Amino acid sequence: MHPNRKTFGWKQKRKIAALHRSLRAAFRRTLFPLLDWSLERLSLQPLHTRWPLTVARIMQRWRVIQHRRLPLRDRQLRRRHEIPAVEILEARALLAAAFSQTGSTLNISLEDNQLVTVDAVASGYTFTLSNSTAGNSWTGSSTSWVSTNGAVLNVNSQGYTGLTAIAISDAGTASGAAVTFADSGSNLFQAGISVTLSSNPGSVHFTGATSLSGANSLTVTTARDLTINSGAVVQTVDGNLSLLANTQAVPTAGAFTGITVAGKVQASGLGSVILTGVGGTTSTTYVFGVNIENGAVVQGGTSKPLEITGTGGAGSYVDNYGVQIGWCSSPGQGVAAGPAPTTRVSRWVLVN
Repeated sequence: MHPNRKTFGWKQKRKIAALHRSLRAAFRRTLFPLLDWSLERLSLQPLHTRWPLTVARIMQRWRVIQHRRLPLRDRQLRRRHEIPAVEILEARALLAAAFSQTGSTLNISLEDNQLVTVDAVASGYTFTLSNSTAGNSWTGSSTSWVSTNGAVLNVNSQGYTGLTAIAISDAGTASGAAVTFADSGSNLFQAGISVTLSSNPGSVHFTGATSLSGANSLTVTTARDLTINSGAVVQTVDGNLSLLANTQAVPTAGAFTGITVAGKVQASGLGSVILTGVGGTTSTTYVFGVNIENGAVVQGGTSKPLEITGTGGAGSYVDNYGVQIGWCSSPGQGVAAGPAPTTRVSRWVLVN
């Protein structure tokens, strides 16, 4: 026997045999279930997809088996200190309002819930986005007339004299887009303006002076409501002024008046003034087609008609007048024009 070779007694041999048995048992408890699971997964797959089973998936199953072999307390502690899994989502960019200049026309397209404030400044225009949920940014190609600065789209003095039309609309199926005309003071719009909001939009508001020069026209068409605030002035000279609210084939639901005039709407020259409004279809309160409040002024041009057409809300509320001029402080002060309706009151015009 080699002098350096160690010999074992029967006790040591018994310990070694017990160790071998425990290793074999551990091998059977771990590797065999893992192989059984792998073969089962492979057998459930079509032949051409059976073999791309990755090592990562096998190792994941191995960790599950090892975890289950731990005592309950150890498993709870391990879960407590594990780093939570992070799911990587697809990249999503906030939608930006789009603008483009085509010749002498500036086009603006709003996305979901975007509010743009329109203002005429000294020798220019500004269009400011203000809705953080949709993103206050613009996308489009700047020109020598039009440029962006964060949330503001600027039209410089060249664009002020060069643009002949400004068109604002909501993009495709965009929902909640809204437009507010700020107080431009004595600054005039030197271009015609059209606003078209057709996809479940927000409200259109005139908050101050909005005046168009010469023969430039203003047309606002919205699928919801439109308001001229108290003290606001919306005015053209020889251009037509048309305000249409909720006049689409299927009126928008809600308890709102189509057009509310608390300020002044007029064509001071040859232009016409047309107001057409439909009340919301949810009538839990007064829902008029057009409501001209006390102190408000609506005035047509010198040679074209003034037209006010209203349809009250489709609900059952008794005072859903089509057009109301002024407000009754007590019953019986108004004069109703037209025959008394039987099922709808939207044909009435109430003058106080």
